[in-house]
Amino acid sequence: MDSRFGSRLSFVSTDVAKAKLRASLAAIDLLCTSGRDETVKALAHAAGISESTFYRYFATREDVLRPALQQLKDEFANQVDGQPFDISLGEALYRGWTATVKGVWHQQLQATMPVVISSPVLMSVWTQEMRTHGRLVRQSVALRSDTSPDSEWVTLVLTVFFAMVDLALAEVASTGEDPNRALRRKLALAHGWFEQAQRPMVL
Repeated sequence: MDSRFGSRLSFVSTDVAKAKLRASLAAIDLLCTSGRDETVKALAHAAGISESTFYRYFATREDVLRPALQQLKDEFANQVDGQPFDISLGEALYRGWTATVKGVWHQQLQATMPVVISSPVLMSVWTQEMRTHGRLVRQSVALRSDTSPDSEWVTLVLTVFFAMVDLALAEVASTGEDPNRALRRKLALAHGWFEQAQRPMVL
């Protein structure tokens, strides 16, 4: 196991999935340190694989971001699950996100977002992944809302939350602000919507 990533590989089980995640995390490391978009050759070299292996793992260059973003969402779901049930849904989501985005993730988001936002193709992958709510995340919200993970209600809650995340990270990219502080301010713009959205309305 790559000592740079350690337990961050524990969310995936198969050897191929681990290899893809390792390559994805290495790519994000490279984007952080270089501060610019990178070629497949550079991304493959950072991951310690050949270009042909890179294309066996990822259909396109920008797809290299997907495994790391999926892991981020899975970590987020686990952190939301660990929040007490006597707090609002919005607070549980915020605390879950801040518990996830700390340490290495905190540094990487601050360093990577300017690169992602400056590249339309990378930004497209980021947006797609943030809009494709993982099963674990949906289950976490459903448990707190007493509804189905596949309900439109869960989709609405997560769409609003990740829209706030996107707005916060765009600000991080332009100002270098702390990601969690930026998200807290953006969530305040919802004017208590999450507190009212604790459970779906019955019509």
